[in-house]
Amino acid sequence: MKRIIYRSIIFFALTVFGCQKKESPIEIVEPTQEISCSLIPADPNNLINGDQLPIVAGKLLSYTVSTEDECAYMPPGKWVNLYGIVYYRYVERGSGDDKVSVNGLVKESAEAVASILTNDQLEEILAIVPQQLVWENQARINRDLISRELYKWKSGIEGDESLILDLSHENGGLLKNIIHQRTSVYSKIMKELSNEQKNGFCLSRTSTNNEVNAEDLKDLKNQLSNDEEKTTLNLVLSKFFVWATGTEEMNQLVDDGRPAVYFGFANIRIEDRAGDDVSNGLRKEAADLIMNTLNSSQSTMLNHLVSLQENHLSTYFSTRADLASKLSGYLWNDLSVSTDELLNLCIASEVAESRLALLQAEEMGNIIQSMDATQLQVLIDFKERN
Repeated sequence: MKRIIYRSIIFFALTVFGCQKKESPIEIVEPTQEISCSLIPADPNNLINGDQLPIVAGKLLSYTVSTEDECAYMPPGKWVNLYGIVYYRYVERGSGDDKVSVNGLVKESAEAVASILTNDQLEEILAIVPQQLVWENQARINRDLISRELYKWKSGIEGDESLILDLSHENGGLLKNIIHQRTSVYSKIMKELSNEQKNGFCLSRTSTNNEVNAEDLKDLKNQLSNDEEKTTLNLVLSKFFVWATGTEEMNQLVDDGRPAVYFGFANIRIEDRAGDDVSNGLRKEAADLIMNTLNSSQSTMLNHLVSLQENHLSTYFSTRADLASKLSGYLWNDLSVSTDELLNLCIASEVAESRLALLQAEEMGNIIQSMDATQLQVLIDFKERN
């Protein structure tokens, strides 16, 4: 399930890259050249999918059967989702049941970056990993608190809306910090790339680059102190890869199920399913079960929620599209990127997501409160079968 929101999309020429051995110094003596990576172009007609009913139905199921801790679960990398990995995974590497595991893609693209960049360039990325982790960990703490406030509506108790919005505002600032630091480093490295390196990145994205060595990534990780930093390094490297080899419109593709991941679906997909990448199949299975379990009055309530949330969704997707455009500003460096504008967009996006979550928590809580014991047992049995 995918959605892309375009706001004044400017189609950039495909950026390309190539491979350089680490022992060779960078000598940008050859003329700059553009080498087409022959990437699959973004076609809005194929990407827009605005059907939120199965997504909300899946959230309702997970919210109903999940504990507070399970609803607060959020996997690493799920939050800063602005660098084109969605397009890379869903469009270029298949869709539906055939799509490639996101974990596999992260590892593959991180290995490519570790092999193609020089030691000096890799050190620039390595240097920001600890601070990136600090910011993201704080945001995850905030999102955990938000989830626990939202969880109260399940039992008919109102959570603290002011606290939720304050934490979302704070997360907007953290998101701005992460994006600005990360993309500033990316941009600097981009200006240093040789044509050989550009070719190597292009080969790694579109075919097979035999120069990529998995040991390069392992050697780089050995310089870090803990597993959290190593995971962060993987994510930062992989997002450099897809951002640097993509286009603005590719960055703008956002998974339709991404907003308001506060209700336990990530836990069911990753923890209950033992790490299997079954999100598409699970979403349909969960939605079908919900629609077959609800009575007519409850189904009406669920459809009403889908209608009510449209404004919040529209704001969320449009701000994410604008943030993706800002990332292209870093890439091409035609204009200086306004950090104030970046901050405002980040805050607007985070607050829109929380307002969406507040609406969903309240309305889904009402549906859960109206369920009888037989309905609840059907949903509990589904979770226990996983």
